[in-house]
Amino acid sequence: MPTATRAGRLSRDMDGPLREAADSILASLVEAMPALGEGAGLDGATVVCQDLCQVLMAHPGAARMMASGPSRMDNERAFTERLLGHALHEFTVGSAAIDAIEPAPSPDEEDSRHRRWRADYLTASPEQFPRTVRLANELYPSVAEQFEFGHGLLVAGLRQRVDG
Repeated sequence: MPTATRAGRLSRDMDGPLREAADSILASLVEAMPALGEGAGLDGATVVCQDLCQVLMAHPGAARMMASGPSRMDNERAFTERLLGHALHEFTVGSAAIDAIEPAPSPDEEDSRHRRWRADYLTASPEQFPRTVRLANELYPSVAEQFEFGHGLLVAGLRQRVDG
């Protein structure tokens, strides 16, 4: 019995230094991450995640430590913060860039055009295009509705994670 207690205490005593060591491995990745709005956007975030995977493959002890949960230390927090910031920023900038390509019609013109498009889809053969017909009334919301929907999903997902 004393051995089990001693082993448990040793494990708890080593947890902090092991987490610090694992977190220190993230330092170079955090420093190399592009600042918010720089680099290749979400592709850049993907590259950073791939870099993290490679670093952890080279440091299996750190990978094992991180597998039990995030270090919750400075580098891990900075890494997470930067990725979350990229997701929200790139969604916003990407939406604006796509929507700015073409002059915006008035809201009435846009609504009229989208109603015509939805009506065309509703006339499709339900046997040949069942999903299109079923979802026709959901297609082509306004640019503002699309942005609000997408942004709302990101924020709701983050909020659920924070609150849950």
